[in-house]
Amino acid sequence: MEESSVWQGVCGFEIETSLVQVPRRNDTAAHCLELLSSCPHLILTQSSSSAWLKNGGRFYIEGIGCHPEITSPECGWNPFETTAYFLAATQILRDSATFLSDERKAKRTLIFLNNESSGKPRDSNKSWGFHENYFVPLTVIPTIEKWCREILPFLVTRQVLSGSGILRKDGFEISQKARHIMQASSIPATTNKPIVNARPETLTNNKDFTRIHVTSGDTPVIEFQVWLNFGIAMMVFSAANLGLLSPLRGITAPHDPVNAFKQISLDLSFKSQFQTEDGYFATALDVQKILLDTVGEMIVQHDDKIPVWMADVCLEWENILNLLSKNPVPFEALEDTLGWANKLLLLKRCSRDGSVFYNDTTKKIEVIYHEITSPPEAIRNAKDLSRRVVKPEDVVKAVETPPETRARNRVAIINSQHVHYLNWTHIKTESENIALDMPFLDSSLPH
Repeated sequence: MEESSVWQGVCGFEIETSLVQVPRRNDTAAHCLELLSSCPHLILTQSSSSAWLKNGGRFYIEGIGCHPEITSPECGWNPFETTAYFLAATQILRDSATFLSDERKAKRTLIFLNNESSGKPRDSNKSWGFHENYFVPLTVIPTIEKWCREILPFLVTRQVLSGSGILRKDGFEISQKARHIMQASSIPATTNKPIVNARPETLTNNKDFTRIHVTSGDTPVIEFQVWLNFGIAMMVFSAANLGLLSPLRGITAPHDPVNAFKQISLDLSFKSQFQTEDGYFATALDVQKILLDTVGEMIVQHDDKIPVWMADVCLEWENILNLLSKNPVPFEALEDTLGWANKLLLLKRCSRDGSVFYNDTTKKIEVIYHEITSPPEAIRNAKDLSRRVVKPEDVVKAVETPPETRARNRVAIINSQHVHYLNWTHIKTESENIALDMPFLDSSLPH
């Protein structure tokens, strides 16, 4: 693609989960392995702890922390497709838990898609990740370090739209991950957790491209939030590749990105300001509005090269920012679009006076809100308020079918040849070594 055109790449995600058996069991490792082996959507099992899915994604047991993790196949630059594969991933996890529960008769397996084990202080609990991957060129922005710096204002402030919310003993926060963030960027992703991971693991054999590994996001809890989160991110990355974010109209990266991230998470009025490296002061909404305007200019300038969905996402982005700017914030108008607002209002409704305090009842709601196999009716009803963006048949298809990317090549080769070994970029069969150099569909290979 030409350097001056609007970049439309490939993206994906990784969902770290936690699981519990009812009645309780202590052998978590064995339980995880049983869940994986019970999955009805596997196409190739590499080991007892790692397998590939029929849709081209992976399902495996992460050794660090011993938890199930599912990854999407490479998805196109389209939030509708990414949302379908996110919902497919949750369905695959749900089906696996159901199969395992059926085998064990009276024992049930519960799966949680939350990012923190409870509302306890950070140093006394675990955290689980929701990692996003964006495949971008190294043309206008030549290094992964510069990419990380360029998108930092966006990543610090986007939690007002992408947070899933958490109730702790000291109050409600927008982002589950905020208190766990330790650095702006770093090469390790699991220790001293960064906002964005600068590890040069591109998952491609082409040095002109890289993978941006975003590690600070919350696992989405409602459907519309998935679509909005990925749609905005894709547009911001496209704008960055055109050089439109540098400088961002006078607003540069926060002087202290980690502190700004935590500060924004605590502020439900959205008035809190952080200092930028240039000495300015800005709110999260200030930065988001500038980003919206910048993306809007990109759409106008490159109208003939812009997919239709970008204008749709911009309209929703603008409407939500306008609602967040009101005083008081009309939370009820946001519960069908933003995950943290959906949870906050559920907690309020479960309180006698509409206030939200950490007690035995709200603590239970906070945890069970993220359980996906058999949540209580009140929680199902709250999440069902989400606006729908994909058709149910598209989710069914995404469970079993890969998208039109490298994932389709991978699945076709697995189905047609005896595979000895594979990873994201290579497949070794009985007769040949096959390189999957780029995450796009390769028409010269089986597909």
